[in-house]
Amino acid sequence: MRRPLRVAALAILLGAPFATEAAFTFNFSPDPAPLTQAFVTISCNIPGKPQVNCGTFISSPMMMGGSDPTPFLQELVRDASGNVYYHVIVGLPDNGQGFAQEYYSLQSFGPSDGSAAGSASFGNPSCFNAVFRYCNGEDPLGDRTRNDPNSTVSPMAVTGIGTGGSYMVACPTCPGGGAPYGRVAVRQLLGDHAKDPNTGQWTCNDSYCQEYLKPFDNKPRITQTLDDGQMRSEFVADMSASPMLVMPDTPAPVTNTLLLRNGMGQNVVSFDVTASRQQGQSTAGMYCRGVPDAQGNCRPPDLPATWRDVPTSQYSYFDGAMPLDQDWSLYRDPAQNP
Repeated sequence: MRRPLRVAALAILLGAPFATEAAFTFNFSPDPAPLTQAFVTISCNIPGKPQVNCGTFISSPMMMGGSDPTPFLQELVRDASGNVYYHVIVGLPDNGQGFAQEYYSLQSFGPSDGSAAGSASFGNPSCFNAVFRYCNGEDPLGDRTRNDPNSTVSPMAVTGIGTGGSYMVACPTCPGGGAPYGRVAVRQLLGDHAKDPNTGQWTCNDSYCQEYLKPFDNKPRITQTLDDGQMRSEFVADMSASPMLVMPDTPAPVTNTLLLRNGMGQNVVSFDVTASRQQGQSTAGMYCRGVPDAQGNCRPPDLPATWRDVPTSQYSYFDGAMPLDQDWSLYRDPAQNP
């Protein structure tokens, strides 16, 4: 199946519309009352919606190499407290492409609107100019340290909101003179799905399905199922009770089971890693954004002066850090991403 828009696939399975906050719901649909901003709103290949800014952004030769059939929506929405978020949809669960992602990201980090369609949901507005490729929104899986022959600036920069995390900003009245700012909630589905018109649940119609579901402020729940009739495996790592800015002392619960069936559909072999393993260590959720103190409270990275100064070590793990300057394209299948 084709993976649209060069977006890195992580996860999703089934479930009812997921409430992110009182005002927001994961339902892969446009908001009924979005804010109107001409250079921010993008609507392409969304059923029942007109095409908006598609020819100038999503389908431009510089961005995508031509027209792209992937459903794409970007709009601004406001919560009950007056905070403004980017609401972005990439793909739909039932359009046969096997990939769908929806997220809400707090609009933040200075001016971000009016410079070009798309603006800062991919990062800093300076990305959207003649040297757009200086930012990694164009190639999110690329190696940040590589030299890009199409860019006048090298290396490429890890962009702002596109990093999906909070930063420490100045706050004179706060302890330590700073406070974390930046929030994102994400739902991502892999595999083809069908929507129940009565319940709103998405049901997996594929032999393989995966879910990545991250609420605001906390870590994600990752679910994977594989069922080809003769074998069924299920993996769940539910880290959603752990805040992103806390390094926990114990791992999150993990489910990892395997069933093998005979020709009559009867279970003949079963394995549960929790009950059956002789050795092993789970470390699910034992990470945080930023650097932990002695109590396990994590301070996110300081907001950089420019996105070329973004540190690559933005997360801490129980056994050390993993910088973001990896060549993520190693995990990309060119046959699925022409």
